[in-house]
Amino acid sequence: MAPPITAQDVSAPHKTPLDAGIEMSGPHIDGDWTNVDPKTRGLVRILIDGRTVHPFGACHPTACDQGVTEAQPFASKVENHDVVALLASVITSFNKTLLIASLEADGRLRVQTLTHFTDRSNRADYATIQYFSR
Repeated sequence: MAPPITAQDVSAPHKTPLDAGIEMSGPHIDGDWTNVDPKTRGLVRILIDGRTVHPFGACHPTACDQGVTEAQPFASKVENHDVVALLASVITSFNKTLLIASLEADGRLRVQTLTHFTDRSNRADYATIQYFSR
């Protein structure tokens, strides 16, 4: 059984491999990704460059720029320094979205979003899974 988590564990500053000076490689996740569903009402495009994610939402007549956000990279194994997934928090004027992007075996990008509305619109918070290709 694992030892219990203490207050000291929780309050300790979080260090990532990049904070420790370890280079994480990930050109395979970097890129300009387009939603495979041309009729999506969610994200239509995501630009990934290193530790940054730049999502664009479905708006008319052009996509809504949701800004560039720093992302936390994740490796495929504890001993690897590849990047196979990213976690980002995207904040807009009306919602907060947790975005989890990961590579599929077929080369697509799987993006799960968990959206919480902050604008008092009484809309239900919701979750999506969308797929992207380059």
